[in-house]
Amino acid sequence: MRRLVLLLIIFSSLTLSAQELKIGTPMAFHEVVVLDRKLNVLQRTPSASGNPLGVFSLSEDDRLKYIIITLGEKPVYEIMVVNFVPGKTKGERRIDLYQGGMNVQGQTVLINVFIEYNLKRNSVVPESVTVDVNKSTNYMQFKGFIPVHK
Repeated sequence: MRRLVLLLIIFSSLTLSAQELKIGTPMAFHEVVVLDRKLNVLQRTPSASGNPLGVFSLSEDDRLKYIIITLGEKPVYEIMVVNFVPGKTKGERRIDLYQGGMNVQGQTVLINVFIEYNLKRNSVVPESVTVDVNKSTNYMQFKGFIPVHK
């Protein structure tokens, strides 16, 4: 039932309105890791040149929040967030959960995004961002973040 309600909320408001989208501080990432469902590393792609592989950002308009992740300049994930669960601090770590979805080939796809922080290092810049697409066999994880100042 909860999944159906989540789908209806996502589906009813998938198109961005004409309202201005406020992009939070973009974070460039320098490593992409593909994990299986048991969190085993299947593929690790670090930036060989030191240049960022893509950008992650939390953005919002007057009504909703969005997570945008690019590889290079191509948007890979444009997730409309419908639920946020702040993580509990355990030692020096906290993992926040964002739930939402995006439209892929005319279908709404449910997506969970886990943002992990090492609070001893930095409470704003994530250690990793892990994307869990519903019914996918893999997780995509992004690491090596640095803020991109406008």
